Amino acid sequence: MNSYVDQFLPTLQNTLPPTSAGNVVLKVIYIQAGPVGKSLRLVPDLWKHVKSTRPNAQGFYVVSSQIEAGLLQHVYSSTGIIEAEVDAMPQGDDLRILSIISYDSLRQLLSKDRSIAMINHRDLILFMDIEYSPSVVGEMCVSLIHDWVSQLKGKTNVTIICLAALERADIKNTYLQAGFRLFAIDWIDSPPVPERELVNEQTEISNIIRSTLLNPAEQGNSPYVVIFGEFEEIRQTYIVPLFRETGRMFDCMALRRDSSLPYVQEVFNSARPTLLCVDPSFGASVPVSNLRHVISPATKMVDIFEPSTSQFPKARIPLSDADIYHQKSWVSKALNAAGDPPVYWSSRHLKDKRSENDAPLRGQMMRLCLDASSRFESLVNAPVPAFQEVGESLISETKRRLRIIGCLADDTPMPRITPLGIRTLAYIEHQKLNPRRIFRLGNLLARIETDNTLSVPTKRVLIRMAALTCYRPLYQLQGDAADRLLEEDPVVLAAIKADSAGIGQQESDKGQLWCELGLWTKMLVDGSIMTALNMGLDFAPRAQGFMQIDVATCVRVRDYVRLLESQLGMPDAADELGETMLSDRERWHVLETLTWTYLHQLVFFPSETLKEPPNDLVSLRRVEMQSCAHPTTFLSRMAEYQLDRGGFCAIYQDVLYNGNRLVPLDLTFVPDGMMKRIRQRFGNMSLTSLIQTLYPIRGGR
Repeated sequence: MNSYVDQFLPTLQNTLPPTSAGNVVLKVIYIQAGPVGKSLRLVPDLWKHVKSTRPNAQGFYVVSSQIEAGLLQHVYSSTGIIEAEVDAMPQGDDLRILSIISYDSLRQLLSKDRSIAMINHRDLILFMDIEYSPSVVGEMCVSLIHDWVSQLKGKTNVTIICLAALERADIKNTYLQAGFRLFAIDWIDSPPVPERELVNEQTEISNIIRSTLLNPAEQGNSPYVVIFGEFEEIRQTYIVPLFRETGRMFDCMALRRDSSLPYVQEVFNSARPTLLCVDPSFGASVPVSNLRHVISPATKMVDIFEPSTSQFPKARIPLSDADIYHQKSWVSKALNAAGDPPVYWSSRHLKDKRSENDAPLRGQMMRLCLDASSRFESLVNAPVPAFQEVGESLISETKRRLRIIGCLADDTPMPRITPLGIRTLAYIEHQKLNPRRIFRLGNLLARIETDNTLSVPTKRVLIRMAALTCYRPLYQLQGDAADRLLEEDPVVLAAIKADSAGIGQQESDKGQLWCELGLWTKMLVDGSIMTALNMGLDFAPRAQGFMQIDVATCVRVRDYVRLLESQLGMPDAADELGETMLSDRERWHVLETLTWTYLHQLVFFPSETLKEPPNDLVSLRRVEMQSCAHPTTFLSRMAEYQLDRGGFCAIYQDVLYNGNRLVPLDLTFVPDGMMKRIRQRFGNMSLTSLIQTLYPIRGGR
């Protein structure tokens, strides 16, 4: 007996309300199933059934990304299963067409108040993929659908079919609390996945890649190996060492959320042995012909919320159940040309500990709360499923910080989003100017755009700093340069300064941004970027060999600057050096803008305890400064500050958590008097009251 045809499908069909039902119904069907054909089998079968019983029904299939929408439409069209189009608004004779629409596209439609165009015949069926791991975009999509459909009570017959791999009780509760009728069903039909353990992870992964891609079988299609993680880390750990060892190369391709459809189609049509690097942002799983191995490193590097410091650092954490489920789905969907199933390789350490499925989402709470504030009056009552799990304390602390930096209004009981908050959100979601969706970068770009007190030279410098922030790392330290910078070796610092130019050269020892600006400016104005490109160099030696400048990063920064200046209506700088030089007042404005942007990412260097690590000002916890080399003069800078002032501050643009302490990265000095200026904006509120967290930190301070 075929359980799908004889039991599962008829059961689902019977739960779908017919058009002739006496009462207009809002129903949610939550289907939990593995990679058994939800998209390619179940959705087409249910859509055909709906059209046979409710011919006037309008149909939408909401998927997580535009890539998935395009791939699904291609499969549906090439096989003739059903008629489907991407981003269609079917009406009239086109109601036979199922519209496939991404989370982002649906959000844009609903935010533009065009939802009425999606309801034409008072009858709607909406299929919705539920992500393996919750994301900001996915949570907002669920909440917006809830909010939109709730307005249709008594007017429209609506059926929402949630297609999930894992249990999401928070999503079910969101719809139940709104009065939706909920029907939940499990479809258990997943075949076992061949698994093997990685004991010596790095060595064994290298061996798998070498044996499969450098010595591929002669028969069948060219083999594929899928590995999960960030491309740059995979490149440095495995690809570059294998090339140096063998002198041979295979295709290396990366899949990210923002990959284009033509690129993705090219990936799966490679005629060469291919290592496919799947970024954490790519939430889909795709059938790959001749997939031999799926490799899962034991950990992932993501932004998290760290309760003991009340900060949002990057941390290397174990994989979650959702990660493993997602990765195994690649094996389940693979169509192996040689007939043998691919093998799933995972670390033996995964058996000991796994992270929470929503850990990466908690690391994006600033963005999620700002996004929700732009759509709903109250975050406490907003129909965002993840808020049920996050808890009110973290939401309240996040709102407080958003108010302090000016993204939420401070004069209303409800967190009303401000014009700065609206532009911050727009720049967070800007694919070209903020491809990694960094909250602070979005806020910096919004300040550059909206602050009319900034002069043109000030904006030009900030634009270049934003570009450098977006595309780090600009350089790699060579030899013992890192150790010598930890000791603030004047020889290394002088060499860096000598190979810099412009305002960045003048301020080169006062922080990472100034140092990078000086190095990049020199590369640009002396023609070194073009020279390196013409010579086919990936890196250009600088600072007497103490560092290597990444040529591709220099090009990306240059293009970014041109794009943003054009978007802001600014002409290209005819004189790069002259048009980015700053007066003392303009330099202050640059640092003031940076301080507001990174106000909750400050470290304090107390003058009376030079031998002790500085403190993070949010949690008042000591930070680790000896893990990373900074091209700055922290200790010698103390001489410029009077002891009665207590010390000085520096912003950090990024931060790691090593399991014990925060490790601030990319520091830039805050000038004397800046924090007093910030406090004056809040009626001379104490710095502790302004910045220190109200989130309950375990174990005291």
